[in-house]
Amino acid sequence: MPYFMKKARDPISSYTHFLGAILFGAGAILLFFRAFATGSTDKRTLLSLLAFGCSITALYSASAIYHFCNREPKVIFHLRKLDHSMIYVLIAGTYTPILLAYLEPPKGAAFTAAMWIIAAAGIAM
Repeated sequence: MPYFMKKARDPISSYTHFLGAILFGAGAILLFFRAFATGSTDKRTLLSLLAFGCSITALYSASAIYHFCNREPKVIFHLRKLDHSMIYVLIAGTYTPILLAYLEPPKGAAFTAAMWIIAAAGIAM
């Protein structure tokens, strides 16, 4: 821990976000095991779990790296862009299970695709 505290640009944020990435990554894996154990292996359920689990783990991972990295301003700028871009990914990843579970397949797929396109547009800006 002392090495981590000395080397990190923002040690508390990087440490807590790294911990969040580990916990949410483990939680996503547990959700997959639970889905298979209960027989909920339809494509929409698995896609929903994958979208949410990967998006929240990616958000916390990117944030942990951004807050840890103590490099030149150009690198920090790109890491901040990545960190902020992951917010769009998490929003889309959070809405994916809702859209796929509560809308009929054609509508759910269309709204999910639109949500991810909007997230990509937000990242591109």
